[in-house]
Amino acid sequence: VEALRELQKASRGLPPPASIKAPPPPEKPVEPPPSPEEQKRILEQARANALAYTKRLPDFICLQLTRRYVDPTGLELDWYKYDEIKARLSYFEHKEDYKVISINERLTGVSYDSLGGATSRGEFGSILEQLFSPTTAAEFRWDRHSALQGRKVHVFRYRVPQRRSQWHISYQRQRELIAGYNGQVYVDKETGMVLRISSVTEDLPRDFPIHEARTTLDYGFAKIAEHDYLLPLRATVRLREAKLLTRNEVEFRLYRKFSAEASIAFDAEALEDKPPERPKSEDPPGQ
Repeated sequence: VEALRELQKASRGLPPPASIKAPPPPEKPVEPPPSPEEQKRILEQARANALAYTKRLPDFICLQLTRRYVDPTGLELDWYKYDEIKARLSYFEHKEDYKVISINERLTGVSYDSLGGATSRGEFGSILEQLFSPTTAAEFRWDRHSALQGRKVHVFRYRVPQRRSQWHISYQRQRELIAGYNGQVYVDKETGMVLRISSVTEDLPRDFPIHEARTTLDYGFAKIAEHDYLLPLRATVRLREAKLLTRNEVEFRLYRKFSAEASIAFDAEALEDKPPERPKSEDPPGQ
């Protein structure tokens, strides 16, 4: 203690030590974009996989769970849950068939087409096929490297003009149009398979009630009859009608092989009303 007191006296009046700044962390090396030839090869591989996608799918059934939300303010600050729909989706001979099981936990026999509000179809191959079809002639350009679902991906931006589009948008089944759109496609670096497609409409007519539509579809691997297949796992559909915003959060669960005697038991865990987990991505929010 006495030694510390002497040290205190001796150091009294000395200037404070200069602050020592920690060295900046080393910059993460930036991976250069693929060469134009490599980008073309990546897109051609993704195209081949997309156009052959439905041919590789087995006949199956699954549970489609749709939670529909509404924000009447249009500010994305006051969402409330409108309803929840459980449907048995069967995929047989490359065709989708929907049978509604319940609405807000109440069993019902209404048809899928009579539900009203915002609904979606085509997650099982139609979207992929339309985007990569030679007749669509989508315009692709390189965007960035990224990661999704723990897998490294190539991200490309794309655009499909209205004259070559097949995206049908219907309003209350009274008015319908075909919309041009743009978005992003995430291609798995290892398999060349598409893991995500995001789309947003462009240049909708001013007199059309729907002013904007956005979709995001995520694929992942699921097991059917002891084999792994790349299948839709979740989708988000957003529409803007004047100030009214709607958002559908769709999940696909309980994939099973389809047969004439096939049935599917919706146990408590499968039907549990829990928010879907979003795929982890290195991209900042909103990408």
